[in-house]
Formats: sequence, structure tokens, C-alpha cells
Amino acid sequence: MEPPKKQMRISTDHQSAQLASYKGDALELKCINTVRVLAADMVQKANSGHPGAPMGCAPMAHLLWSASSSGGAGRNHSANSPGWWNRDRFVLSNGHACALQYVMLHLTGYEDCSMDQLKNFRQVGSTTPGHPENFCTKGECNFIVLYNWEENQYKISYKFEHVCQKNVYIPLNTRCVRT
Repeated sequence: MEPPKKQMRISTDHQSAQLASYKGDALELKCINTVRVLAADMVQKANSGHPGAPMGCAPMAHLLWSASSSGGAGRNHSANSPGWWNRDRFVLSNGHACALQYVMLHLTGYEDCSMDQLKNFRQVGSTTPGHPENFCTKGECNFIVLYNWEENQYKISYKFEHVCQKNVYIPLNTRCVRT
């Protein structure tokens, strides 16, 4: 009697399909997908929130947080000195994407965003409590309250770009803008 033949997979290799349409290299795509998976796992384990914004913003975050030598923006920040006053700022207007910020802090070595803390996302006593808490995590955790977006955007931009001469990265959520 002959052993049963393995069934062939019919074009279900999502990574190959994704890489074929992606303009960057394979390592860059792997980095972006790592951010996406970590963020989705955090939200799933917490059973709170949704992973759409962190997964969709992962390419932008990867670019901003990567070293300029590897083609990124080369943000000035320090995991060893999270309160460094002369760092570039990364401010989320959409606090529901806070999992993205915690993942990026984890991947760049910030102590308050260890893997254990990512697993405790949105839990009482965690240093990754979710939005709008911006005082629990040492690092670059700045969230803008939605109803006050325009006023806060100008204050933050003026303070850091004009006074400190530093870059401010504020991904814009269309829900934050009143037309």
C-alpha cells in the first residue's frame, strides 16, 4: 500500500505574495511584519482595542524609528536616557494606535516596554496601559486628546521645532481634524 500523497498548497504563501508586491527588501518587510504581529498579539491578549492602526502604521513607524544609515529617518532618541530633553518627538494623535508606540519602544530597547510589559498591555499596574496615559511609560509616549487636536498640534510643533530645534513626528488621524 502506498502512503497518501501530501496535498499541494495552492498559492497560500502570503509572505511570498507580499514580498512580490513590496518595493523594499525582504529584511525590511520582515521588520515591518514583526511590528505588525507584536501589536496584533498585544491587542488580542488584552482582549481590548483593535490592531488596525498599529498594523497599518507599521511601515511608517519602521521608517521613522530606523537609523538613517539603513534608510530610515534616524530619529534622535535614547533608550538609556528616555527623558533626554533634546530628543525628536513622536506623538500619536490616534491613541488607539498606542500598541504601535509600545512595540517600537520595545524594539529600540526601552526598559519600560519589555516583552513582559507588552504581554500586560492595558492591564492595571502595567507600564503599557494604553491611551491616553502618557505618564506611565518612560520613553516617547505622547498622546494627543482628540477633542483638542488643533490646539495641541500647534503647541507641540512650535515648542519642539522652533524652541528646541528638534523634529516632531505626528501621524495624523483624519478623525482628529475638524473640517
